[in-house]
Amino acid sequence: VEHSLHRAVNMLEAWSVLIHVKNGGVIEDNRFAQIPHDALPLWVRGLITGYTELSAAQTRPVLAHPEIFFESLLMLCEVSSDLGTLDSLKLSDGQRDGGGVWIRAAFQPPATRNYPSLTTLVKQLEAGSVVDRERAARLYVLQEMARINNARFTLQNNTRTGEQALSMLVPSATGTERPVSDLLEEHVTRSAD
Repeated sequence: VEHSLHRAVNMLEAWSVLIHVKNGGVIEDNRFAQIPHDALPLWVRGLITGYTELSAAQTRPVLAHPEIFFESLLMLCEVSSDLGTLDSLKLSDGQRDGGGVWIRAAFQPPATRNYPSLTTLVKQLEAGSVVDRERAARLYVLQEMARINNARFTLQNNTRTGEQALSMLVPSATGTERPVSDLLEEHVTRSAD
């Protein structure tokens, strides 16, 4: 129950930021924070492990808007579960990607479906049932949340195993940004006022 309450509060904040940005608003630089893998709140870890195994092998902190980042992780799990059998959520350092952190929600698609690209996936879903159109809308929201965090959002295909992954390459922190604990404490204090 506690995890669900934290999720609800975080979701409200994330969606409020998304609506603000979609209406032409700007997010101040001081709202972005460095988030090390070991700083994921327990409620985020708990909800992720309700979907799948979490593997946080990265060493670099990400630079992101905390509420948008946490909501993105959870939506990656939800949408990937809807698209196939979710295997894991993995966070790893990017090797040739400008020093970012890859977040991959790896899943096995159904045998009857193959998603060659993110664009094709969205088009297939938009042409499908009401449930599929809802999934397409959530993919669009994920793309917008990735954009807010200056992340690249993509669908990866492993041709050898057939595994696919909804993935985000999130920028790494440089070490000069505010730690996420400062921002979250400030948010809790502001909410209590």
